[in-house]
This record gives sequence, structure tokens and C-alpha cells, in this order.
Amino acid sequence: MKRNTIDDYMSKYDSSVNPDNFADRWSFLGVLDVLGYQCKVGLIDLDILYELNWAPILMLWIKFKLIIMEYRKSVYSKDSYLILSS
Repeated sequence: MKRNTIDDYMSKYDSSVNPDNFADRWSFLGVLDVLGYQCKVGLIDLDILYELNWAPILMLWIKFKLIIMEYRKSVYSKDSYLILSS
């Protein structure tokens, strides 16, 4: 997936124009969001979460950091996917 700007990304991949891509992305992000919440409330140890999932979490953040940050400004809450940026 190549993108030059947030507008370019939104015009190609946002849920309003590409629901299939959104469903795939959301299912993966949703799993990580649940893991992050469980870590935040103490159900999962951060070290264990890191050992088991460091690669997909890191790759997700590298690929989607700018997109997530822009969505936080407009669509998501300001603390969405916060565990990724902590």
C-alpha cells in the first residue's frame, strides 16, 4: 500500500470507499486494541505481550502511525491505539 497524504489514503482505503480493506484492517487492529486494553488494566503483562507480539505490533505502527495519528484528530478518540505509541 502506497500513500502520499492522508487525503490520498482516505480516498483509497477509508471505510467509506473501501469496506473490504477496512474490514481486514479493523479485524487486525481490533485484536491489538483488545490486547492493549487487557495490558492497560493488568490482565496481561506488557513483557509477555511484547514477547508474543512484538513483530506485528511494530510493523503495524511503522506502517500506520501517520494514519492513526490523523484518524485520532478526526474520527477516533484521542487515546485510540494508545498502547502502540506509549
